[in-house]
Amino acid sequence: MSSADRTPASADDDVVRDVRTESRREHAARMGHRVRLYVSLVILALLVLAIVLLALDNRQDARIGWVVGDADAPVVWIILAAAGVGWLAGIVTSTLVRRRTRAPH
Repeated sequence: MSSADRTPASADDDVVRDVRTESRREHAARMGHRVRLYVSLVILALLVLAIVLLALDNRQDARIGWVVGDADAPVVWIILAAAGVGWLAGIVTSTLVRRRTRAPH
């Protein structure tokens, strides 16, 4: 009898047979991952809020000393640029560490 010959009594019966039951341990692990995800997102949102509030509180100009000269820039742009460079450096570092420490195929 081929799979085309078998017809479920209803569409719901086919769905119920295809869904694998999840053990309590698997369910707890999945919920634990979800909680960690939400906690991480809340911490990230708080960090972004702190950077924005810090930047808004420091809108006056500041002198930046470069190796080849000086420049004046609002502190808000200095803070946001430093946050952006730090974020990119974190992504690059994470990628390099993951690539160099993964198991060989």
